[in-house]
Amino acid sequence: MNLNKLIKEIKSGNNLEEHLSAYGNSLAMSYYRQASYHLAMNLTEYYDAVSEGKGELADECRAMLSEVMTMIKSAVEGDYTQTKTWIDRIDAMRTQVITNIGDLEDYTYYLKIYEYLLNQAEYKTGNKHTEYDIEAFADEVISYVSVSDPVEANERIQAVMGELPVRMTIDKFTDMVRKSCQYYCGVRNDIAEMFFESIKECVRPMNFDGLNPKYESLMALCRSMEQLSIRTIGAKECAKALEDIEGAAVDISDNLKLCLYMADIINNFYIFLLTKMYVLAETSDTKKAAAVIKDFCHSVEKGSFLTPDEDIVGLLRELTDCQDTLRGEHLMLENALYEIMTLYPDKIDGLALNGLYNSLYYCARMFNEASLEPLGKRGTYFAVDEAWMDAAVTQLEKYYREVLATLDREFKRAEMAFVLESLPVCFDRLDDFRQYIIRCMEGCHDESARQVCVDLVSQMILEEQDSDQ
Repeated sequence: MNLNKLIKEIKSGNNLEEHLSAYGNSLAMSYYRQASYHLAMNLTEYYDAVSEGKGELADECRAMLSEVMTMIKSAVEGDYTQTKTWIDRIDAMRTQVITNIGDLEDYTYYLKIYEYLLNQAEYKTGNKHTEYDIEAFADEVISYVSVSDPVEANERIQAVMGELPVRMTIDKFTDMVRKSCQYYCGVRNDIAEMFFESIKECVRPMNFDGLNPKYESLMALCRSMEQLSIRTIGAKECAKALEDIEGAAVDISDNLKLCLYMADIINNFYIFLLTKMYVLAETSDTKKAAAVIKDFCHSVEKGSFLTPDEDIVGLLRELTDCQDTLRGEHLMLENALYEIMTLYPDKIDGLALNGLYNSLYYCARMFNEASLEPLGKRGTYFAVDEAWMDAAVTQLEKYYREVLATLDREFKRAEMAFVLESLPVCFDRLDDFRQYIIRCMEGCHDESARQVCVDLVSQMILEEQDSDQ
């Protein structure tokens, strides 16, 4: 049956005994094909980067990679006798990688706060000065964000929002938060929940008790930042602190790359294992992917993985060429999953399809927006309405007010700026954004804060211009 027709039949409640199974198996096969392709690409792209990686997590990631490669080699050679053990182990590794990423992002948050404040302090202690006109600066920004792609335009506005000096009352701030959050009305509840969790984390108490102490150098740096007096810091001390943060940022970036590479490999192998049992027959593209993976495993054993065979390069090219068609079909199937699970939870359980649909749910989580989130359990899904949104925003506002009230003025402004750059754009017209820029600049009587804003935004614009050339 045509897949589009199959989905319509299910949504209409027709012949569910047959159609729920057919749909589930079709989506499982689609996930298997996607995972096979992505796993082949992951190994050829990331293996050497992880093997030769540097940073505090390099040894841990290499050990994970070695263990995963042993499982993958057995799987592509047809030995699935340890599948249950592999899934348990892969799940544990995935949890560890997510934890590592979260730990590094926690350090990044606090160091960004201090970088934000030290950049302003640097202007106070030094002789830097840039001539600017506020209205001309606003016009330059509007020109920068006026691009045809609305997604890119919004990203540029958000980036600028993060650099503008924040000079507003807590009431005005929460009003902007509330208006921006309305963008999520009508979005599926699990996606809205993840959004609210992410912007909640933009505001935190300024203490380091929750940081993982295994990153000794990062912890020591944070503790040294804690001892700084931002308002009275000297020029040399400020420059040294910024240099230390820059060095730490490189180390964090190196570690994050290793973790993200491992997350991709682990997620795709996890999906591969979850769906393999529902595959009735291999397709030409899954056979090609298996050939690539098998050859890569043999090359690793021989130490020649950096120079793949030309036949393997050709197979990768063929796999890539067919992805547009496969991806479109996959998205059509996947887009219906949450609605089907919500419409027929009892029917799915009654038809003994619980295992299949649980696996599909896990695959959807790993394949899309929750690829770096805990898997959780299959639940009920719905589009959030205004009442749901109002309750969520009210709870968020309460948290923001409580935490921001504990912060010194400089830290409060920095954290508010982090929130504003993370929110959906709340301006109806570009002229509204232009007026907001002017109000922020004119309302700020700290010349160093204005200088930092002008310089960083101008640098942002210049870098974009250079990249376009």
